[in-house]
Amino acid sequence: MKQAVVQFILNYRKTFHVSGSLIIFAILLVQMIFQPTFCVAQNEPQYDEISVFLNIQRFGGIDIPAVIMDETVFLPVTDIFNFLKIKNTPSAQLD
Repeated sequence: MKQAVVQFILNYRKTFHVSGSLIIFAILLVQMIFQPTFCVAQNEPQYDEISVFLNIQRFGGIDIPAVIMDETVFLPVTDIFNFLKIKNTPSAQLD
């Protein structure tokens, strides 16, 4: 009797059938979990970084970085003061 049971177990195959709709559902579920729902791109800066040559009589000239926005140029005060040898101490936040 044991031989028949063993033979029956060996001949028995376990097959697992998966329908096509279940596979598509699983793929979509994995994509929704691992794919971000939105993307954020960098905006164009509203300013341009340029280099300005500052020439002062009896002191000389220096190239300093500057920012231009619309028609206004912003110069770094600490760089200008260092060039003119004026004592300045910038804050930790540079404000």
